[in-house]
Amino acid sequence: MSTKSSALGVINLVIDQASATPLYKQLLDQLRQLVISGQLASNERLPSSRNLAGALQVSRTTTLSAYEQLLAEGYLVSRPSSGIFVAEQIRPLPTSAPVITNLISSPSSSYKDTPLGFNAGPDADNFPFPLWARCLAKAWRNPSAELLHDQHNGGYWPLRQQISRYLKSMRGMDCQPQQIIITAGQRDSLTLLSRLLTQPGDTVLLENPGYRIQQRVIQSLGLNSQFIEVDEAGAIPPELPTSAGSKPKFALLTASRQYPLGITMSGPRRHEWLNFSADTGCWLIDDDFDSEFTYEGLPPPLLYNMDLSQRTILMGSFSKLMFQNFRLSYMVVPASLSDAFMDIQAQLGGMASLHIQPALSSFLADRHFTHHMRKMSKLYRQKRDLLVPLIERELGTWLTPIVPHSGTHLVALAKQPFDDVLLADKARKMGINTQALSSHFLNNESQPKAPQQGLLMGFSGVQEQDFPHLVGGLRGLFETI
Repeated sequence: MSTKSSALGVINLVIDQASATPLYKQLLDQLRQLVISGQLASNERLPSSRNLAGALQVSRTTTLSAYEQLLAEGYLVSRPSSGIFVAEQIRPLPTSAPVITNLISSPSSSYKDTPLGFNAGPDADNFPFPLWARCLAKAWRNPSAELLHDQHNGGYWPLRQQISRYLKSMRGMDCQPQQIIITAGQRDSLTLLSRLLTQPGDTVLLENPGYRIQQRVIQSLGLNSQFIEVDEAGAIPPELPTSAGSKPKFALLTASRQYPLGITMSGPRRHEWLNFSADTGCWLIDDDFDSEFTYEGLPPPLLYNMDLSQRTILMGSFSKLMFQNFRLSYMVVPASLSDAFMDIQAQLGGMASLHIQPALSSFLADRHFTHHMRKMSKLYRQKRDLLVPLIERELGTWLTPIVPHSGTHLVALAKQPFDDVLLADKARKMGINTQALSSHFLNNESQPKAPQQGLLMGFSGVQEQDFPHLVGGLRGLFETI
């Protein structure tokens, strides 16, 4: 084994006697960095602790402490009768950052400095934050031993009870608390669904147009996507598969309010899907993300309520009821699968934050919550009724707004072709956040015809006095194309 004489004498070690950092720590950090960077090479001999102390004008205790720590960390080795050496096979660490080549990059998907603009999120100015603060304080001022120590598989039990009551009252859904699985958002829900219902390489059905993030999540889980078209009656079931191996494992649907088009699936189409599920064994995942607020008539019936074979799972979220980035969702699963879902959630280490679950349980139980829901539904309808005629008057040359009967955004369809992705990107740079309809078509390259063009405009999270500015800004852009 060859050794090298020390070059430490020509390497600059700086010890600051006036620094608050202990002297041995200053020496330790500098020596470690010299080894990591390769300035002290493998098998290079270091000065004795006594000689180094003399050169640096510090006590021998200081140099011994630094050497002992580096010996313990494995950067140095001690060889009897020979001295202290840099350990073998210490390769210098790279100093350049990795280059990532598969980053998602498109004008419409950038999230950096995204303005609010046409915001489809909740109206935070009208959220009862004092009530929410009281619910948080009530839950955690004197938490019970059960809250602190139980595993809460499936979620906090009182919250599961409240969600069951909420769904019974608001959606006419008869489900037991045991069937409610609390999750940390849509990705968490899809991960649990995929772990239980699929194997890597299986096929799932996605609406087209649809929610692009869902496609990315499905892809990240090792599943294949088969895209299904949407017409005026909702998503269209595909042809029955010819072999067992080609059968899709589940279909991700937005039956109550299709995203992004806002279409409510018709009754006959729902029956088609239920028959497709019975014929193929395909699970139906009904994403009820954007149907909490209905402005005319009654909310449409849920697929779950119509499915006598119990092959439908409901996905719900509180992000529209609470405030932006409120990451708590739930699934309603058949009673026969509830234990299996809880087992998988326990294996993955349930991601839903326990911090907000007891507070949300109290919030849902409070009589003020029902009042808040009615208030927001009235307010969002008022905003919709303000935005639609404004679009017709200012943008009617280019767009036809589709009046939504529920939800928190509307679609304005192009009257004549234009590059909606480019226009949406220009609008974003002006501080007007709107989305291009064509960007929600998930497999444009295989479309038999060009995707629809238009703009998505949220209205729930916009202050009424801002609508003229936002619409006027879009008019200015349209006049330049």
